[in-house]
Amino acid sequence: MAERFAIKQGDRKPYLRAALKDANNNAIDLTGCSVALVMRKGFDQPAKVNGACEIVNPTGGIVEYQWADGDTSVSGDYMAEFHITYSDGTKLSVPNSGYFVVQVLRTLS
Repeated sequence: MAERFAIKQGDRKPYLRAALKDANNNAIDLTGCSVALVMRKGFDQPAKVNGACEIVNPTGGIVEYQWADGDTSVSGDYMAEFHITYSDGTKLSVPNSGYFVVQVLRTLS
């Protein structure tokens, strides 16, 4: 997974695609799981995004988030992570050591 993902303000493509890996850099098996992208500007801010991801390749840990209307409406840098929910109800946040950055860049128009 990249440390930074950039998209222009108001855009809904490209989709955010990521390979979710554990602390040993192995693909996380997502069979039977659900995954959500959570994104916020700061800890004291409400989540700008908390939406379901499509699991593209369960055994390879590949997920994709398709931006919804309004997700990229406000420019700035956002902390982001994926929340995995396993079939037994347990949860895992990825990355588990920090966050990655979604950079929403201002448009020229």
